[in-house]
Amino acid sequence: MLSVTPRNRIENIIFNDCVDATLKLFHSDSHGPINIGSEVQVSINEMIDIIEEIANYKIERIYNTNMPVGVRGLSSNNDKIKRELSWEPTFTLRSGLEITYKWIEDMLKSKKNDYVIFTKS
Repeated sequence: MLSVTPRNRIENIIFNDCVDATLKLFHSDSHGPINIGSEVQVSINEMIDIIEEIANYKIERIYNTNMPVGVRGLSSNNDKIKRELSWEPTFTLRSGLEITYKWIEDMLKSKKNDYVIFTKS
């Protein structure tokens, strides 16, 4: 288990980019392991900042600093997928979060939450 603190940096990839890269890989002659990622690291605080801007809503941030720090940062190296498949992610973290936020908001507003995807506590 990875304990994330405000100092940890993580890499995120938008689902659409992941599917696109996976399909390109599936239909290629490439063999062996290959990284699929954005190669961009962001801190949890930076991600929360972006989400707060998109939602136009600020949250109180509370961190449990008594937990182990874990890995300070993870990032993929996309050299092989760029070279072999000419693939690069097309979505930025912000654009992906905007799409995801709008989808969640639309699901909640339209009450298309048949599968109890989202709950309120």
